[in-house]
Amino acid sequence: SMTGLGMKAANVILTISNGQPGVTLVIAAIVTIILGLGMPTPSAYILAAVLVGPALAKLGFPILQSHMFLLYYAVLSALTPPIAVAALAAAAIA
Repeated sequence: SMTGLGMKAANVILTISNGQPGVTLVIAAIVTIILGLGMPTPSAYILAAVLVGPALAKLGFPILQSHMFLLYYAVLSALTPPIAVAALAAAAIA
């Protein structure tokens, strides 16, 4: 928060998406999945909320729905190859 990285990342996302809500959501989902690879879900969600959340807030998306969207993709990042932390844990249990 001291460096303003969250707002800088939000501005980059909004610049790339040209302010279009659908494209912004796709970019937000991709960024959340990539940042969350190999991380536990709470850490991936917090990172996404700090870096991607302000971009969604600037477009006027409701706060609760934006955070649920980010949480969903943070959970999905644990299932996504190439790392797939959740699949490794499930394989050990099985």
